Amino acid sequence: MNEQTKPARAATGLATLVYAEDHAQGADRASVTLVEYGDFECPLRGQAYPAVKLIQQRFGERLRLVYRHFPLKAHPHAHKAAEAAEAAHAQARFWEMHALLFHNQLHLESMICGITQSNCNWICKGSRRNWSKACTLSKCRQT
Repeated sequence: MNEQTKPARAATGLATLVYAEDHAQGADRASVTLVEYGDFECPLRGQAYPAVKLIQQRFGERLRLVYRHFPLKAHPHAHKAAEAAEAAHAQARFWEMHALLFHNQLHLESMICGITQSNCNWICKGSRRNWSKACTLSKCRQT
């Protein structure tokens, strides 16, 4: 079992596998792994975002945060926001997009299309063509 698939043991004896394709911040050997299933449009998750950041600051290298997408059907823009985060991941910018989406949670629809159409330079390093290939948002895809 390599480091990326090593179970993270909780005090209860439960284990959660962390995979190489997971979005993770922190040391692989951190004593605590927090696995979060999130929805970028969920207001409760939006309220929790600053608390998770504080926990990360407090625990430092003792904490590894793992984020997994769990967009709810009740949130009409959550799936597209997750797609935008994955497109940013393709450019090695997942955590920047993660923060951007939570900071602009009330404006997801316009923000996602705004990023894909006019402000994508920070994600795709100046090439709109690269972003367009990575983006699965048909409403925003450039031809």
